[in-house]
Amino acid sequence: MRVGICTIPSRLDNYTKDLVDCLKNSATDIKLFIDEERKGHTWNCKRMYREMLKSADQDEMILLCMDDCITIPKWKEYLQDLHTKAQTGIYVLFNRKRWHFKQENLDRGFSNGVHKGSYYDHAVAFVNQQDLPDKIDAFWETKKDCAEYNKRRGKHYDIVILDTLKHFDIEYTIATPTLFEHTGHISSLGHDIGESFNYIGDGTEQNNDYIKWRT
Repeated sequence: MRVGICTIPSRLDNYTKDLVDCLKNSATDIKLFIDEERKGHTWNCKRMYREMLKSADQDEMILLCMDDCITIPKWKEYLQDLHTKAQTGIYVLFNRKRWHFKQENLDRGFSNGVHKGSYYDHAVAFVNQQDLPDKIDAFWETKKDCAEYNKRRGKHYDIVILDTLKHFDIEYTIATPTLFEHTGHISSLGHDIGESFNYIGDGTEQNNDYIKWRT
């Protein structure tokens, strides 16, 4: 599985290194998209999404991450198992929306739908989404004359992606429990995101049982 990580130079030796260490044993290739000139989060994410998704082979799974997250050692096995069961093309692997973590979703291991306000770009896996970058651009084109949209939402690429998914009625899957965790550090945009409400590696009895069941 190929992986792309969006990062900046000042985070390479700490946050990015920690994430690479989590992923490297199961990834076939890890490419760092480093915003060397600080052109901005949207610019960096846009080029990562376009390059990685456009180059994907049919049925190849691509994992795209921000630099401030971690995961468990067997992340790839759990992700492949999630895809086998959920059978969608987009998997959001970190989330902070409490309503997704109902017991029925935790028992199932996922929640499918065109979810409102639930696309977190910290760790997202894609299968056969080669045309998604074009759809994002097409949606954004409809907002080019909307100054308020571009001021408030357009600067955040994950929100533009969320609006694109809603616009085209594209279903996506939220992993429950989450397969990735935010490290708790301030993001490169200055956001204090916070942690998952239910991370598979949190050490709780329920998630320890989940790990054992999936092993």
